[in-house]
Amino acid sequence: MKVLYLLNFAGKAGTERYVETLVKYLSADGLVQPFFAYNEGGLLVERLEAMGVPCRRVEMRSRFDKQAARELAALCQEWDIDLIHCHYLREHYTALLAKKYNKKIRVVYTNHFVLANDFITRLSNRMMDKRQDQIIAVCTRGKEQLIANGWSGDRIQVIFNAVDLDAWAGGRADSTLRAELGLDEELLEQLTWMGISGIANVLCCIKMAKYYELTEHDVVATVLTDSAAMYQSRIAELNEMHGAYNAHEAAMDHALHMLGLKLDNMQELTYADRKRVHNLKYYTWVEQQARDVKDLNALWYDTKNTWDAVHAQAKDLDDLINEFNEATGLLKAL
Repeated sequence: MKVLYLLNFAGKAGTERYVETLVKYLSADGLVQPFFAYNEGGLLVERLEAMGVPCRRVEMRSRFDKQAARELAALCQEWDIDLIHCHYLREHYTALLAKKYNKKIRVVYTNHFVLANDFITRLSNRMMDKRQDQIIAVCTRGKEQLIANGWSGDRIQVIFNAVDLDAWAGGRADSTLRAELGLDEELLEQLTWMGISGIANVLCCIKMAKYYELTEHDVVATVLTDSAAMYQSRIAELNEMHGAYNAHEAAMDHALHMLGLKLDNMQELTYADRKRVHNLKYYTWVEQQARDVKDLNALWYDTKNTWDAVHAQAKDLDDLINEFNEATGLLKAL
């Protein structure tokens, strides 16, 4: 069987490693003859070419790029392709559209994520579903989400981690980011509490601690103002652009953006500086929430009826906190 592996970005992340491993193992017995097409080149192209895999660029400008679909169909005819295997929506849609111009080809889509699609994508999924041959979900929850996203359940097969363990040698299939970083389930769940804004707050705490030369005797508290759940669509976009995040990239980011944090982009504010920052609230208070400018000015000038009024509620707030802690048993568990 001639299989064309189709990727938007052929870099060095998790999906690229997955495709490279598929090529290596499934072509070893001669049953699969691999081919590769991509939109943006990278390390994977070099590695596959070194393995003797024919590679070709197909420019895919969007999900509904008919020109790309025609080029892909022609390429499949040139190479006599039986099956296209893709992993992200852009190349998935392109492959499905290519079937209009090449009736022979079949399409398998491996979905590596459990992500809800927006309304427009769900609608387009339903439109494209009639062209679909087979979808692989990496877990049962993934299949449920794919059905909710508009795909027909009778053409979705669950293969955990998208790997048939009996067909793979060694522990490659068991190697996950979670295992490589040694994260337990509880800590992994806690990491999802931090979204982009929350992570920024944590980074600011680290910079502040370095700036003021704090020690183990000091405590810096912050607020996790959002969670990772708010950014699932953004994660999907990044995965589509660069491939799935992996342990090596995480190690580099940790070294650069956590351990390597410096005191750049920091300023100890004067009165005028603080007022300049305060005035930025105009956009969130007046323009976005339709509050009066007087309310905004009161936060700066009328401290008695704003901030002081909040501080005066300290005892009431403490009582509510104690009531919450008692009800949840949080402090007893520490």
